[in-house]
Amino acid sequence: GRIASRYSSDADKGLLVAAGDGGVVGMAAAVLLPRLNRGSPEMYLPELAVAGGSRGRGIGGELLGACGRLARERGCHRIRLESGNGRRAAHGFYSGAGFEQHALSFAMDL
Repeated sequence: GRIASRYSSDADKGLLVAAGDGGVVGMAAAVLLPRLNRGSPEMYLPELAVAGGSRGRGIGGELLGACGRLARERGCHRIRLESGNGRRAAHGFYSGAGFEQHALSFAMDL
């Protein structure tokens, strides 16, 4: 759709897609963010999703691996993502992939 087209036309954004026999089974959205307090950007993953029927097959790990390779190619100092407080299984997945909790996230709905 239009959102995917806008992502792919921006050099600092990208969509990584995992395809299976029936079509797309997973995706990760990546944004390269310059940081004023560092000399290198960070990669932020606003979305990472694997279709329910495809979970547990390593697709999420493959997507994170591809994000890691891209982040290193682009000179990023880290990859950052957020996960909702109640998503315990996702937290275990991210911890197992090497992520650590570094901060609390705050948001204000408008």
